[in-house]
Amino acid sequence: MAIWAIGDIHGHSKHLKQLLEFIPLALHDTIVLLGDVIDRGPDSAGVMRQIHDLKKSHEVIFLRGNHEAMLLQARRNREHLPFWIECGGGATLDSYDAKSFDDIPDEDWSLFETSQLYYETEEAIFVHANLDPNLQMIDQPESDLLWRFYDEPINHTSGKFVVCGHTTQPSGLPAWGKHSICIDTLHDSGEGWLTAVNCDRRAFWQVDHCGNGRKDSFFSLCC
Repeated sequence: MAIWAIGDIHGHSKHLKQLLEFIPLALHDTIVLLGDVIDRGPDSAGVMRQIHDLKKSHEVIFLRGNHEAMLLQARRNREHLPFWIECGGGATLDSYDAKSFDDIPDEDWSLFETSQLYYETEEAIFVHANLDPNLQMIDQPESDLLWRFYDEPINHTSGKFVVCGHTTQPSGLPAWGKHSICIDTLHDSGEGWLTAVNCDRRAFWQVDHCGNGRKDSFFSLCC
């Protein structure tokens, strides 16, 4: 059973569909969504439908990104609504044809509310944004997990490999640091590539807006 991590989707349902068709996903594999599946792109509602379908056949770990956090905050306190809208939330509401939060399906709210701040295995740590390399996961500030940028490679005190998103890579390629990898490679406009990684294979798969796919090893990123 393999673990796949998928970077920031940001409402690009077409990219997600193509990526899931491109990667060699087996029946009992686990998919870790690194957060920011919503906002900015044209079809956040469609992304959520795909996630529900995926959960019928696979274990899906839904991590909370800063955009899911902003959505939840805006729902609880309407004073935060303008900020979320400004950060791309308007596109999410449009994709649901929603005039209020009540128009977003309960099953989607359930996923947002139960999203995890991180996912940890014996070999790896999966998180949306970044972490403090000197702190155990239980002691990590939530702000780091949701908002901290990937400025340099991470070497966590646990010795585990860290997989994150959040910090967009202009090259369209993941940023690899031997002990960590950042796979936010899809731009808000849909340009760039949506990335999935398989840590066991030390390899990444990508698709672009035209449906082109490419695959390579982590080691290619150091050249």
